[in-house]
Amino acid sequence: PHMGTLVTTVQESSSVSVLGGDSIVYIARVPTRRRIMTVAIAVGTRFPAYATSMGRVLLAGLAPDDLDAAIAGLDLHSYTESTVHDIAELRRALDVVRVRGYAIVDQELEHGLRSAAAPVRDDSAAVIAAVNVSVHASRAKRVL
Repeated sequence: PHMGTLVTTVQESSSVSVLGGDSIVYIARVPTRRRIMTVAIAVGTRFPAYATSMGRVLLAGLAPDDLDAAIAGLDLHSYTESTVHDIAELRRALDVVRVRGYAIVDQELEHGLRSAAAPVRDDSAAVIAAVNVSVHASRAKRVL
């Protein structure tokens, strides 16, 4: 119900995901009537964590050793010219997420897709999931 209220308020899609290996796995989704991506997103859909706002939140929430293990050997495929393309750049982006407390990804997974994500924490403050709002770039100014 909280995601439904969020989607109604902002008129954009919202999702919740968890980390599954080097991918995010969608566990909840409330779409808007507006089309955002050219691919269908449903519960169970997976995307590479490094190229998504929810993935950045989830990776930034890992303990240092767990993060090292999670990104060791990643093949950073460039989906667009904006996609993070090396581990050092990814680590810098994750440092920014830790400081800000949220992630913004601007057209790294698909042209025209901007998203912002925040952590979902358990009662010990550990990051257990991420929630995001996605918007087409034509409807949102770049705010980084």
